[in-house]
Amino acid sequence: PTRLYLTGDDRDRALASLVALAHRATRPVLVACQSVRDSERYAELLRADGLPCVLLNAKNDREEAEV
Repeated sequence: PTRLYLTGDDRDRALASLVALAHRATRPVLVACQSVRDSERYAELLRADGLPCVLLNAKNDREEAEV
């Protein structure tokens, strides 16, 4: 479903909540971002919430190949 948020922070918190729900259900999640900066920001947000994540972006091609 389409969701609208008043602020980017509200959107980001909602995303982290959805990822946490999937993680608790042992479902893998891929979060697609439009920029390397966004991917790094989301990875930091998830890690701050105690959610393990593997960051795949243009900066880490070697790690991406291993996944």
